[in-house]
Amino acid sequence: MALSDFPAALIALRDELGLSQLTAAERMGITTRTLQRYENGETAPAERRARQFLDRLRTGTSFPVKRQRRDGVAQPIATASRSPTASGDGDGAASGDPFDASNLLVIPGGGQAGAGTPRTNDGAAYEVVVITRAEVERVAGTLFDVGGIRWFDVVGDSCVPDFQPGERVYYNLDTSITGDGYYVVSLDGEWIIKRVQRYAGGVLVLVPANPVYQPETLHPVRDAEPNTYRSDFSGATCAFSVVGKVRFNIHAR
Repeated sequence: MALSDFPAALIALRDELGLSQLTAAERMGITTRTLQRYENGETAPAERRARQFLDRLRTGTSFPVKRQRRDGVAQPIATASRSPTASGDGDGAASGDPFDASNLLVIPGGGQAGAGTPRTNDGAAYEVVVITRAEVERVAGTLFDVGGIRWFDVVGDSCVPDFQPGERVYYNLDTSITGDGYYVVSLDGEWIIKRVQRYAGGVLVLVPANPVYQPETLHPVRDAEPNTYRSDFSGATCAFSVVGKVRFNIHAR
């Protein structure tokens, strides 16, 4: 397949399978914005990567466990974490061996969200975290939409003391703001983590926890593309979307 044929092949296969751009991007292990760039022909992956993307869409296999190099040493990306209550003695905890497959959660994710400067995740390798259900429920309470849990790493200090730089944060996939709280949001395809408050007229305020940073107000732009907002900081417009709502965090190791 020539790379020039990739956009048409990608669109045709996605339509054939009846997949939204969000679902297709999840299967491929990329952001929705990256998928849009591929389909628009703005950018293209390497030929081998392009074939892998199409195979993932056909088979429904996403977020494969990979290995990456850290500090020059190849290390497995999938990790497991043991909790003192993982034996199932606490409320909501799974019973039996905490490392039995039925008691483990395999949580895909990858990339970074900026607590300060937005971070791009285009082309970021997607890793898999394996963690006991008991440990997660000890922190976050009873889990419901397990399949919708994802994670990212925090970069920056605008959310201190709530989230420290390097912390691994887990969120539920969502595309709407469902009450005040911390969200992973996308500004022109770049991710940030902020507390989001919604006001009359569709106005959004991104609120940092760190008093060194100032809140940023986003005003919806009328007669523009949907979800277009103007920042009161820069005066620039951006495409705003919600990636998910934060559920809990695991401190940096």
